[in-house]
Amino acid sequence: MLLFSCHSEPEWSTKFMESEKYSFSKFIDGVQQFPYRADEAKFSRMIKNFPSLKLGMSKTEVIELLGEPDSEELEFKYPDDKKIVGSSFGYYLTRMTKELANDQDKAVFLYFDANEKLFWGQPVNLELAGIGGPHESRKK
Repeated sequence: MLLFSCHSEPEWSTKFMESEKYSFSKFIDGVQQFPYRADEAKFSRMIKNFPSLKLGMSKTEVIELLGEPDSEELEFKYPDDKKIVGSSFGYYLTRMTKELANDQDKAVFLYFDANEKLFWGQPVNLELAGIGGPHESRKK
């Protein structure tokens, strides 16, 4: 009996990298003690201003509304490390431990397309309604 297998590599895939400006590693290493809780001004700003986010906002507009993110991850088309195809911001309001995320952590994650336009806003463990979704960037 002969068995044949066909395996084809995808034409391209993506990989992720921390930005230098908003590095998660620098953020988490800078936390003095755990559990971490953002200061009241940051916490209040997020709760008050998140509902004002609109799909299609630029990163600059988002930062003006919510403040600078704690982290930014860049998504690259692999193997071409020069073409950014998307990115995300992370805003951490609480974090229980340094090493691993916890199901009690409170955060907001925002996702941007290759043109740096917001297509998805996902609050975690906050009484806020998310906007957009993972497939919103493909509707354009």
